[in-house]
Amino acid sequence: AINAIAPAWLAMWTFENLWQFTFVNAPMASSATMGEQLRCFVPCSALLCAAYGSSLAACKRLKAARAPGTAAGVVGPLIELSSGVNAGWLSAASCIGAALVLESLMGGSAQASSAPAIALACAAGAGGMLSLRAWGAGWLGLGYTGAVMWALQAVRYGPATPADVQALAYGGVCALGAAAAATLVVDNMKAKQR
Repeated sequence: AINAIAPAWLAMWTFENLWQFTFVNAPMASSATMGEQLRCFVPCSALLCAAYGSSLAACKRLKAARAPGTAAGVVGPLIELSSGVNAGWLSAASCIGAALVLESLMGGSAQASSAPAIALACAAGAGGMLSLRAWGAGWLGLGYTGAVMWALQAVRYGPATPADVQALAYGGVCALGAAAAATLVVDNMKAKQR
């Protein structure tokens, strides 16, 4: 399993490290121009999306490496869960990166509009639902969904989060929790029918 995902994991870590080197130059002053903001946030967003794509490739390869109908055994908790959590975290981080680009294009203030945060919550929630559909209630799907639920909770309780975004994030957490529970039930029913 490790041989199947090693190249994707190495690519993911490379993009994450490049993101850190780029993000350290983020403009901290609220007086930063749109150009200064975009000069940092566009490459940061692209690097996060590349890391996210690499993490999804790792999850896909990991699932393909396991024979159908076999249990994950020790590999599940050690590799599949960590891969799912990493992919979920990178999903949220990619959405935040895109939201920073949108905020920069809208004048650089998160207070100008809650649209970027709403887009973040919707995209992260959709990613969580798709992970359950693609990977089921195994370690990958539940790890990914759990990380996205955690990210939505962070959005919900952010100190400057507008009420409409808080409500949407809460709805996303509830919907993902219900979808995860339903997926567990369906997967267990399918396993009993075999």
